[in-house]
Amino acid sequence: MDEMKEAVGKTPALTEASITKCSLGDADAQGLAPFLAANTTLKILDLSGNKIGNDGCLSLAKALAKNTALEKILLSQNVIRDAGAVAMAKMLTKNTTLKVLNLRANHIGREGYEVLGGALESNTSIDKILLEFNQIPEESAAEA
Repeated sequence: MDEMKEAVGKTPALTEASITKCSLGDADAQGLAPFLAANTTLKILDLSGNKIGNDGCLSLAKALAKNTALEKILLSQNVIRDAGAVAMAKMLTKNTTLKVLNLRANHIGREGYEVLGGALESNTSIDKILLEFNQIPEESAAEA
């Protein structure tokens, strides 16, 4: 991860990064968060297919609350649960540039689904929140 952060730091105009299926965990996401908070060029970040859980998601959400450039973050196929979804919902109340939040195929249940839906009331920039293949009860999905 240190090598990646160093390489990204040497590429100031980087607009897209894909770090998929690399077994990144919470500590890796926490290490990436300061870069993400300060970055002003990255538009797309794909962290799909890793092992990022609630702690890593919380760090990413805090960074995204400060980020003014990222438009799309893909966190599908990780191990994010309701607490991570709650952190992302809080981030959405502050972030005004994110257009796509992909949380497909995690372990998000009713609570996470509901708070993300509530965050849409105050966020006018988000176009898509993708939640397929989570643990959302069918009646919740039908009610939304």
